[in-house]
Formats: sequence, structure tokens, C-alpha cells
Amino acid sequence: MRWTLPELPEALALRGPARLEIGCGKGDFLCALAKAHPDDLCLGIEIRHKRADRIAHRIDAERVENA
Repeated sequence: MRWTLPELPEALALRGPARLEIGCGKGDFLCALAKAHPDDLCLGIEIRHKRADRIAHRIDAERVENA
């Protein structure tokens, strides 16, 4: 799921605990974390736009609903 900054507070209000990964790399840890904790919101922050886009596509492809 992709959120822009204005949507983030609304997304945080919809879930319980939030988990944050800074510097997501290829998204391996973020996807695994989200799958291991399906009731938590798992957020990843990545400064490289292309990498962040690839991670977002991976999350969509793996149908991870809470990342």
C-alpha cells in the first residue's frame, strides 16, 4: 500500500502499533516484518526514489496489506 505524506496520519489512525524501517534496501526485511506482524502498520523510509518505487511494487506483488 502506498501513502503520501498527507495520508499518513489517517493511515496511522486505522491500525494498532506501527513499526518503522529506515533504509529499506530491497525491501526484504520490511516485507518479512509486515508478514510476521499482520496487525501492525509497517512503514519503510527510503531516500532513493527508484528503490522506494521497486519496494512499493514488491509489496503490491506480494499483496502485503500492512506495509
